[in-house]
Amino acid sequence: MPRYTTCQICGRAIRTVKADCAQTGKVERIIIDHPYVDPRTGVQEEERCLGSGWRPLEVASDALERYVAKLEEAAMELRREFTAMHDRPPEEFTFRAQWPLRGEIAVARPKRFDPKRKPDGVLKPNTYAHQFWDEDRRYRFGLARADADLAVLNKRLADRRAPA
Repeated sequence: MPRYTTCQICGRAIRTVKADCAQTGKVERIIIDHPYVDPRTGVQEEERCLGSGWRPLEVASDALERYVAKLEEAAMELRREFTAMHDRPPEEFTFRAQWPLRGEIAVARPKRFDPKRKPDGVLKPNTYAHQFWDEDRRYRFGLARADADLAVLNKRLADRRAPA
């Protein structure tokens, strides 16, 4: 087996070493510790990739299968939270204000607030609507990111399983 093989999680060519494999209990070639670099952006995001210490993709896909299952579960939970926020908006939002106000602020939901209609234009800061739609944006970003990650990982998993 070559010294550089594919990490199951990040998909990069990473050096391997012979060591005790925690998954099999045998001495095998495993991926060395390395940082996680997002394959879409090339930006280092985590200090240690979750594929560190696992067997390479050329040999196994056990780490990848576990990671995909956890990511799918996390994405489902995020979708539930997002739907719940829109079905029953919170009574209030508490946040730390910066400028011109300082400290923690709680803003109550207005009686006529409609989560199905986003106002046009710029929202006034430090208001319930601003906080609600900012939270909405964060959920949408997280869901889009999870979907994009799952697409990449599921393709890697399908390519791994495909007959050569």
